[in-house]
Amino acid sequence: MKGKQGMASWLIVLISIGAIAAIFIGVWAMVRQLAVVPPAVVEYKGEFSDVDVPENVPGTDLEVNTTYTESSDDTFNATLQTTSDVNGTDGLTQYLAFMFEVKGGNGFEALYIEGELNSACSTSEGVIKNAYILPDEEGLTLSKEDAIYVAEVDTDLDKFDFELGIVPDGNYVLVVEWKGISTSTLGVGDGLVDVDFDADTEGDVDEGTVYIINGA
Repeated sequence: MKGKQGMASWLIVLISIGAIAAIFIGVWAMVRQLAVVPPAVVEYKGEFSDVDVPENVPGTDLEVNTTYTESSDDTFNATLQTTSDVNGTDGLTQYLAFMFEVKGGNGFEALYIEGELNSACSTSEGVIKNAYILPDEEGLTLSKEDAIYVAEVDTDLDKFDFELGIVPDGNYVLVVEWKGISTSTLGVGDGLVDVDFDADTEGDVDEGTVYIINGA
């Protein structure tokens, strides 16, 4: 009787070991199979396709001076001007807001934007208080509270930069809050802020510049 019980106990042990081994082999095989499956490759082929005043977000102090154009080397440029002369606006903030469009192809893998006071505008004449980006969607305002990206502004208040990761296709509003300091020396047509764009993408139009100037 004891012999039969002992054999039964050993049989249970062997069955348990076999079950554990089968589970281990199954898990190992599954992990090995997953390991050899290559990750899905996302292709980013977005490109710039337009620069204009915002369509849906109100309040910009800009209007188009020279429309968006693309050159043969797949770069773009556009010039916008203030809706009125900033000369005499000491202490006031201008909302230099414009729309830029990212079109198709999953957008950009990364986007770098650098803005700086034009050489015609020193920090004694005007400074950059803030810079941020929001979607060009109804119901939003030109406010950092609605921003999806906020730039780092240099302590001298003369430049800013964005270092962004993936940027989906769509229309975006870039806002530069520019404050007049001593504006009497600024003339009509003088540059205020230059904004350079550079995108990581396989799309064609991947960089360009927006010039913001003082209007009449």
